This record gives sequence, C-alpha cells and structure tokens, in this order.
Amino acid sequence: MASLTRIDTTHFNDQPQSMLCRVPKDVLLGNILGRLPILEIGNLKLSCKSFYVLTDHPLLFKHLLMRDFQKIEEESKCKSVYQKLCRAEKIHQNILNWNYHVTELKELAGVNHFKIEGDWLIAGNQSTLEIWNLNSKQRIKSLTGHKGAISSLEVQDGKVYTGSSDGTCRIWDLETEECLHTLQHAKEIRQIKIIEEKLITCSFDLTCKIWDPSTGNCLHTLGENEEYFAYFEATKDKVIGFSGTLGLSVWSIDSGACLNRREEAEWISSIKRLNNAVITASGVVGYDCQVLDLETLKPKEDFPSKLLSMACVEIVEDLVLFGGREQWKSWNHKTGEIVVSEKVSGQIIKMIRVDQDKVFTGSCWTNEAKIWDLKTGKCLQTIKMLDSDHFSGIRSLEVKEGKLIISNATSCFIWDFS
Repeated sequence: MASLTRIDTTHFNDQPQSMLCRVPKDVLLGNILGRLPILEIGNLKLSCKSFYVLTDHPLLFKHLLMRDFQKIEEESKCKSVYQKLCRAEKIHQNILNWNYHVTELKELAGVNHFKIEGDWLIAGNQSTLEIWNLNSKQRIKSLTGHKGAISSLEVQDGKVYTGSSDGTCRIWDLETEECLHTLQHAKEIRQIKIIEEKLITCSFDLTCKIWDPSTGNCLHTLGENEEYFAYFEATKDKVIGFSGTLGLSVWSIDSGACLNRREEAEWISSIKRLNNAVITASGVVGYDCQVLDLETLKPKEDFPSKLLSMACVEIVEDLVLFGGREQWKSWNHKTGEIVVSEKVSGQIIKMIRVDQDKVFTGSCWTNEAKIWDLKTGKCLQTIKMLDSDHFSGIRSLEVKEGKLIISNATSCFIWDFS
C-alpha cells in the first residue's frame, strides 16, 4: 500500500525550504531522492512545492534510469525514456502519472456540491453559484440570487439546476448567466435530479415535486403531508423514494400516483437504479444491501449476502461498487461474482467514484481520500488533507476525465491526472 501523502498548505510557497537549500542539488537528486523507492518519490511530489519541482528534474530521472534499467540517455530525454520503459515492463504501475498537477482553491473550502463540466468546475459556494476554469484555475462567473446555502446541484445541456436552503430551486443558463426560473418549496430542498426532460425536487417540506423545467410549471406533488424523501432515484417514468416512516415507495412520474410501497427495517442512505431493479445501501452495521425488483420491490435472488454495512453505491458498466464501514467492494451483477473486497481501517466511505480504471473513495470520519486500481483493488495512493482546526472529513469528492477535486472544511484541491 502506498504511504501517506500529506498536503499541508503552509508549505506551498515560492521559496525553497531552508533545509533543502543547504544540500547540493546533484547530491539531493542522486544520493537522496535517487535512492528512494519510486512510489515514495511520487508521494513526495505532493508534500511541498520544492519537492514538486525537484521530483520533476531531468537529473533525477537520469539517476533512476541508470538505477532501474542500467541505461544512459541524454539528460533532457531521461524522463520520457524512463516512463516508456516503465510502461513496457509493466512496473511502477502504482504511480498514477508523473505529469499530474495539484492546485489549491481556498475560496472553495467547505463546498459540499460541485460538478465537472468540460473545462469548467461548477460549485455551489454558500449561496453563490460559481464557475471556475479548470485550466487557468480562475473564477470566471459568479451567479447570485439564492438567499440560503446551495444544498444540491445538477448540470445538463448548458443549464445548471440548484436547490437551496431558502426553499427554492433555480434554473440557470450558463451562457447568458440568466436565472430562467425560480421554483418554490416551503422548506429547504434536499435533492434534485433531471430525468427525461423532467426536474424532480425533494424538500424538507415533506414533498417531492415534478416540474417541467422549460416552463417552470409544477406537474405533480408526491407524498404531500407525508414524511419527506430522505433519498430518491428516478427512471424515465418512476420515482423511487425512501422515508424513515413510510419505507421505500415507487411513484409514477406521469400521473403522480403511488404504485408500490415496502417497509424498511433500517435507514437507507443510497438508492441506485440497475436495469429493472434498484439497489439500496444503508451503512448500518450488519445490515445487508439489497437488490429489489423495480415492479414488486421484492428482493432478487441473485444478489450476494455478504454486502454488509455499505453506505454508498456507484454503477459502472457490469460492476456495482459499494463503499461503507471500513471496506469497499465491487460486484459483477452479470456473473454474480464479488470482484474486489478491500478493507479501509478506521473509515466510513461515504463517497465512491470511478474514472479511467481507478476507484476514488472519500471518508466522512477522516480527511483521507484513497485511489485504487479498479481491477485488482490495490491501493495506489492515499491523500490526507490536513485540517488546521480538526479532522472534519471529506466534504465532497468528484472525478471526471482525469481531474480529481476534493474539499474539506478548510480547503479544496484539484489534481490533474490527465
């Protein structure tokens, strides 16, 4: 397993550390860094700005090339030759990429909701919707209008949908920066989702509403005067919602009628659709995840019984990934095989994402994020974001097209692995 990568923002400055200044560069690169295991060198890259520069120096790769492959090349070519040989020999595969960059955006500290859309990072920062350019790391737009913190966010077809603690959902045009519609609930909006040109919003006012986003008209109100949906999932014609007293229920998007209900013994923290079934996860110790038939809400027989205490679910092609109490697993829903089962001591995984054959997990107990190999389950990297006040846990984690974004209470970091 990779050793810990500590990111202490106080060391990201423009001046070399005084200790490094006293060591001749050829000695530092050849006799110190050049003797370290390759994985340790990769981890040093994130420890401070001085090491970020040093671990990219051609002289270091000249030493590594001689040490690992007994080859001598022109210094300017050593890095590219070393990388090619590593790929050809299939070694050092736990190094994600020598060319990745890390950027801190303190302005987005504590952000709970963001999306990656092309070169843009779209974030709900308190009551403001902010658009950042991922290449320049500059804020390019700030859209205001909400009177409370943004509590949910979705992006589709050039429009951003934001739910807020002020009880409104706003629909924004990214190009014109105009708020097209403001949709009203009585209390904070908990979750929003776009399905088949329908907007679904779930609120603490004990309702779930279905809207026509082109006109802003409310088409149906689900569960009026009942307990709110804690979580919901949607298909093109159904909404599957969970509430603490009513259990799991299925509603028609077209008519707004309740089609089926199922009592649940435990709290459900995640619902995902899988073909003609839904997968539920709770995170409660000893409680099974379930695969339920979408029509009958009865358990399907082909689901493994060893998936306990899972809190989050992600589906990628044939694989269903689960994260939970001190573990994550992947299950092939076509073969029924548990492909990967990995322990993560002392953590509850509340976020699990997949990108470029890698799994990214974030813990709500600690400030740790881990990167794993999707096929083997091997831990490739551990990233520990140091919190100057307390260990509040990872707030948000998103990854798309080689860009990983993590925020906690005091900062937000962007890693570019592309």
